[in-house]
Amino acid sequence: MSSAMIEEFFQLFGDELKFFFKKRIANTEDAEDLFHDLWEKVLRNATQLSNVKQPRAWLFQIARNLLTDYYRKRKTEVVSEQAIEKTRMTNMETGMDNFNKECGAYLMHQLKNMPEKYRLPFLLHVESGWKHRQISVHLQLSESGSKTRIQRTKRKLKSALDDCCDIQTDSYGNIVECSRKNGCFAS
Repeated sequence: MSSAMIEEFFQLFGDELKFFFKKRIANTEDAEDLFHDLWEKVLRNATQLSNVKQPRAWLFQIARNLLTDYYRKRKTEVVSEQAIEKTRMTNMETGMDNFNKECGAYLMHQLKNMPEKYRLPFLLHVESGWKHRQISVHLQLSESGSKTRIQRTKRKLKSALDDCCDIQTDSYGNIVECSRKNGCFAS
């Protein structure tokens, strides 16, 4: 019964849904892919078809959700060509890819000199990937206490780096220019 309903929905709303995608997406192949994804979702949810009171609205809701997911995914994939070119030019000028390793080594030195109450939550979170809840249980802190200590550590590290060096970053956060300030003895 549900395959007959799906076929009927396809006959009634297929062209309209295809136009919906093609109107909103410049790339026709992507629009076709989303159109097919829609029908895959419908097939996967065929058991729910008997509960659908307004099939057109139901299908267009699925289509809108797919479109939202599509643009959300594209937003994370789209990279500014200007940012890439700017990074490329900066890297060619300095002769280095970036100063991340050098600054990272300095920050690790600074971190080792911090009190354990700041260093340990930070390392558990950043290096070990622990969640705030895990850190709070392990160190017998409140969850907000864990978050606060990690934020303070980040601020202290940033301040230490700013006190020692003038840095410039690219659009990805890589340190592309780094010069020591007078009086900085960082190695």
